[in-house]
Amino acid sequence: MSKVDPLPPASDDETRRRDDEAWLELSLDRLDHLIRGELSAKGIKAPGEAPKRKLPAIDKALTKLVGSGRELAARILAERCGLTDLDLDVLLLAVAVELDQRFARLVAAFDSVPENRPTAALAMGLLGEDLAGRLRVRRRFEGDAPLRRFDLIRLGTYDEAKEDSSLADSEYLAAARVVDFLLGRREMDSYVRIYARLAPASVTWDDLHMPKARLDALRGLLEAGGGRWWDDRGGAASEGGLLLLVSGGGGSGRQALAEAVASHHGLDVILVSTRLLCTEGTGFKLYLNRILREAALQGAMPIFVDSRPFIPGDDFDTDGFSLLLSALELFPGPAAICLEKPLAFEVFPLNKLIYRVDLEPPAAPFRQELWVEALPEAGVEEGIDVYHFAKLFNFGGGGIREMVREAANRALTQRGPEARISHDDLMTAGREIQARRMGTYTRKVVPRVSLDDLIVPERTKRTIREIIQTIRFRHIVYTDWGFGEKVATGKGLCALFSGPPGTGKSMAAQVIALELGMNLFRVNLARVVSKYIGETEENLAKVFDEAKESHSILLFDEADSLFAKRTKVKSAQDRYANLEVNFLLQEVEAFEGMVVLTSNLESMIDKAFKRRLNYRVFFPFPTVSERAQIWQRHIPPRAPVGPDVDFSTLAEDFEFAGGYIKNAVVRAAQWAAESQGLITTEMFAKAAELEMAETGRLVKETD
Repeated sequence: MSKVDPLPPASDDETRRRDDEAWLELSLDRLDHLIRGELSAKGIKAPGEAPKRKLPAIDKALTKLVGSGRELAARILAERCGLTDLDLDVLLLAVAVELDQRFARLVAAFDSVPENRPTAALAMGLLGEDLAGRLRVRRRFEGDAPLRRFDLIRLGTYDEAKEDSSLADSEYLAAARVVDFLLGRREMDSYVRIYARLAPASVTWDDLHMPKARLDALRGLLEAGGGRWWDDRGGAASEGGLLLLVSGGGGSGRQALAEAVASHHGLDVILVSTRLLCTEGTGFKLYLNRILREAALQGAMPIFVDSRPFIPGDDFDTDGFSLLLSALELFPGPAAICLEKPLAFEVFPLNKLIYRVDLEPPAAPFRQELWVEALPEAGVEEGIDVYHFAKLFNFGGGGIREMVREAANRALTQRGPEARISHDDLMTAGREIQARRMGTYTRKVVPRVSLDDLIVPERTKRTIREIIQTIRFRHIVYTDWGFGEKVATGKGLCALFSGPPGTGKSMAAQVIALELGMNLFRVNLARVVSKYIGETEENLAKVFDEAKESHSILLFDEADSLFAKRTKVKSAQDRYANLEVNFLLQEVEAFEGMVVLTSNLESMIDKAFKRRLNYRVFFPFPTVSERAQIWQRHIPPRAPVGPDVDFSTLAEDFEFAGGYIKNAVVRAAQWAAESQGLITTEMFAKAAELEMAETGRLVKETD
């Protein structure tokens, strides 16, 4: 005979499943005896045969199994959902009908039971020996009782809103997920996986980059019992626990802080996409209850991320947020909601300890530590200056990791699997992330001109250089040297570029962005300004918040239309217009980034704004020699320009600024492309004449 290989040892999962099946088999036999006894007491002959094991033997075997310390699904369910032995018996009656046809026949033997389903009345009769006992059973079916709260059972015909609806006559059934769990299937509910994922809490207190005082306060709260899952009273679940409301921009560490709370208690986490959940409409409550039931079954802390529907404003999902708070109020363990902005109102769940944290982006030294942790040593080119990126990109830990991932993907796709992350990869990834974080009220401007391309008087250019150096080294002044601790507001930089149209004001903003490697966003005033009261301020707040998070330069072209002088209040319209200006004053003063205002009419700008300006730069009308340089600067090296073109003559003959010169150059080039010839002096002159005529200007006569 051939030798038979021994069977491999059973896995922990297989052992647990066998234990769960053994518990269920014993418990169902015990329930069978109980039902037959009740039928016998009513003089009804029970269908089928009774279990071979007698009740004392079953009770002995159950006591031994439960007392063995094995990880039984029923015990886990009871502990995590706060179920008593009576709750388990009520649940088991519905589970029995689902799993074994003999119980459908046993239940059907009672005349009062329709459709072979157990009713609340049947459970009260079986499990309650007297009136007090039956009332205790009835309370197991109430809406705030654990069986209903966690959606472990579902009632059929009973409707709490209707006074003539009978709880006792309502049949009930066990949720399919609960039946699976009792059979030893611990995998996450497939319906829940659409909106959430189960993960180990991978962050500890030591991984967080936050002020020590704030971390110590939160840890002290948790150690004092504020975040405990279970109450000490008889092992039942506490209806308290911590609700962490943590707000901050993308990558600020909101999720990391919530995960650290879970790690503190040894819990896994269920990360819920609030945005996806809110798309369910009327199904929101159903799936929310399933998610919280799964969190209880898995012993995990629910963390609601991607909470855009809960950004304060007109689009705030009030109904969804109310349902979420109501559900979390009854959840026995700690939970967290990650918000992009702090809530503008108080939250008062009766049974929760609320702890609110508003996370600010970490300072540059902290960000440098995060960069060192995030950059893989083996995959980065030599000479990467992490402090350069720490001061340039105002990201938290999440944003830095996202930036490194995108840079790694760029290196892989463009240069192959052996490529290392370069300085350019990181710069491109950072700018793309910044651009994505800006909303619909701005438009990204790609800077294509350098300081050498800016033809302005030397005095103006010198001021532009000073602005660039001020931004470049302000982290040393405010952070390294501690001036930020002495200055409460006004840490940003606000510059007004004024002068005639086309003199290079917007171009200078591009120069600054290019020199500093920062994104430049032009504010779309047509989208920002609204005729509805308060909406303009709300839109402006979004613009400044997004710019703060993305560390970008904001450009307000034609700023005199928005930053105009306040007037005497003669009507409600004047009063609200003045309120908008007041709001802008506050936002500009609190903003720690850079704001550039351009205006053709500096005299129209409100005086209070002028007092808050760090720089006021005037762009004068260009001289003849400057106009000649501007003509030349607009000609690309590959352009087929005629050898006899005299830009000095063009500059003398046509007195207009750089913006109009650019239009004339492009117009002449288009004519040359059509004729497939050179761009001649005549073409430049004709284009310039048309440009001046269209703007209502006089053309200088030539000999």
